[in-house]
Amino acid sequence: MPKASEKTITKILHAYTGKKYKNITDILNDKSAKDILYLEILVNDKIPWEKYLHYSIIRKNYRKARNWYSRFKTLLEIHGVKRRPLKSSTGLIDMKEYRKFIEVLNYVR
Repeated sequence: MPKASEKTITKILHAYTGKKYKNITDILNDKSAKDILYLEILVNDKIPWEKYLHYSIIRKNYRKARNWYSRFKTLLEIHGVKRRPLKSSTGLIDMKEYRKFIEVLNYVR
């Protein structure tokens, strides 16, 4: 179990899973983290996600984050999410996940 003093590289994953992530491998090895990884990518540009696109799970979630970013860029900015822009995407988003998206915006505020 991680010590309280250990830092995490994530902004939201630790809040949802209760775990601290010291590196990308920790994220890749945690099923619960993989389910909401796109939201972490969406709000956290401190991790160079592009460097890890050779991992299929990161590539899939990065694409999903781009879809959400393209659709809700202004809402992210209004909620104070400061990040480098993600490349525009016209992919679909699942509106059933909207509530989780709003929870994340309120958390990072």
